[in-house]
Amino acid sequence: DYNTIDTWSLDMHIMTIATWIKKRIEKVSKKSIDIVPNFIDAESFGLDVSPEQRSPVLSMLYNPQAVKGFSYGVAALEEIKKNYPNVRIIMFGTFARPQNIPFEFEYISKANNHQLRKIYNESSIYILPSILEGWGLTAMDAMQCGAALVTTENGGVDDFTIDNFSAIKVPTRSGEALAQGIEKMPVSFTHLTLPTN
Repeated sequence: DYNTIDTWSLDMHIMTIATWIKKRIEKVSKKSIDIVPNFIDAESFGLDVSPEQRSPVLSMLYNPQAVKGFSYGVAALEEIKKNYPNVRIIMFGTFARPQNIPFEFEYISKANNHQLRKIYNESSIYILPSILEGWGLTAMDAMQCGAALVTTENGGVDDFTIDNFSAIKVPTRSGEALAQGIEKMPVSFTHLTLPTN
């Protein structure tokens, strides 16, 4: 039985979607690999609401697979919600609504492209907490709709983001780092009042 790495050494032409995957395959196979990147879906996603007109809304994909880093995203959002109670949080995904989340949030299950476009256009910041991503399509779609991006250094966003220019990138597996990244965003929460103790 072949595993994925074994197939990279077979006599065939290999293409991939991202630079980090290309480098990984070339290191093992010693072949030259072509990149065919994912594309922006300009028909489905675009800017409807100016970022300057948006309320503080954070959005994030719910996927229970460990590699998607959802628990770290929740930890970050819990910290943000504690410090900025008026922040609105929207989550979406193909799974049933996640349980035992320690803060209020809206959830859209099995959102179509029209619903996703609305979510992204309401969002001031989109959060991608993944440990590893092939490409990071939701991040690209959210950015196409004007949402600022806070993402982990997951590899999959490197072909369409520049750290501290078009996105804030933080280490993986850290809710604290994600929360700090969210708070660094200039569109974040400067006009919200911190709770008094």
